[in-house]
Amino acid sequence: MPKDLAVSVLEKAPDILALSCYCWNMELGKAVCEWVKGINPDVIIICGGPNFPVKNNEKLTFLQDHIYIDYYVIRMK
Repeated sequence: MPKDLAVSVLEKAPDILALSCYCWNMELGKAVCEWVKGINPDVIIICGGPNFPVKNNEKLTFLQDHIYIDYYVIRMK
């Protein structure tokens, strides 16, 4: 876990946490989100980035598989 983020969360747990999702950082993001939710269960987790399915049924499955994500922001072209 990135040290600066860990120190900041331990000093004052955030109400909102936003993370970028790429194929190379999904496991780290999951660990961070679950850790922060353990400290503040009411934290709102917002993710965004290219590591999100294109098909609607796959989007739902993705969010069900990543229950720590409260909102996922996608870019509309």
